[in-house]
Amino acid sequence: MKISLLCAVGAICLLVGMAQADLKWTETMSMGNGVAAPDDGMGGFSIQTTRYMNAEASRTDTTSKFGPITMLSRQIDRCPSKTTLMLLDDAKLYSEEPLQATSLMPSMPAMDGMPGMPGGGNANKPRRTGTQTVAFKMRDLGTEKILDVDTHHYALDSTITSTGCAGNGTTKNSVEIWKADFPMPAPCMATTFEGTVKSTTRITSDCDVKTTIAGNTEAASDVFNGFIMRLKFGMGQSTFTREVTMLSRAALEDNVFQVPADYRKVTPAELTKARQAAMMKAMMGGGDGGDTPDVPDTPDTPDAGDN
Repeated sequence: MKISLLCAVGAICLLVGMAQADLKWTETMSMGNGVAAPDDGMGGFSIQTTRYMNAEASRTDTTSKFGPITMLSRQIDRCPSKTTLMLLDDAKLYSEEPLQATSLMPSMPAMDGMPGMPGGGNANKPRRTGTQTVAFKMRDLGTEKILDVDTHHYALDSTITSTGCAGNGTTKNSVEIWKADFPMPAPCMATTFEGTVKSTTRITSDCDVKTTIAGNTEAASDVFNGFIMRLKFGMGQSTFTREVTMLSRAALEDNVFQVPADYRKVTPAELTKARQAAMMKAMMGGGDGGDTPDVPDTPDTPDAGDN
């Protein structure tokens, strides 16, 4: 295991305490009162995520099943270079872009369709505008142990008023969070509460939304940026729970955050196109979401293992 750059300054290591520790954990999704999310039939789905993290990097491996479609995604976030690497494993492709911290809450697909589906995307349509005003309050629900880890249980009740292309009306939501007594290892992965709200907004892709939040966002960000052992939230008429089912603090291998040497670098647009083609193929019964057509070579590709 490499020595963390944060530990080059001893005082910082003392301040962050356990923040420099290596972590690996698995999260699973369930519906209702602990019932496993179904993965059979056109309407069923299941999501399982394995994450690896230290003080300098994070890796997120996600397997999502939507009816007959299986989608595999892998994202590597590197703090020193402030970059995010998106990988398409079966095609052995990857792209690089500015750091995009993985949101705590799952992003909602745009209302105009999932990427790669006919009718999805509004790149050529005129931009529209809308507003969202979010009012919320936090409730302290005490402590609880999960996997023998001490957690603090919070509830966040919010009211969202939307106008314009964001919708016209008011919705009320409640999110419950069980936060562990240690922080997330990678400081650069911290997100603001406002960023979390925006990432979970379900709107059309041609809609520019101005978000205003009323409430103690600093306190909310502190909760959302902690290590979350359990998260319960509503989506439509259903309630979902995402929970850590395995947690390890053993040292991670050095190559966990590296791109395999035989992967080819492409542009983000090319990777998106390849992923969309794979999804369309899977929808037509031609395989899972990993098979992709050829993508043109990208010139001046650096070594995949470079940080």
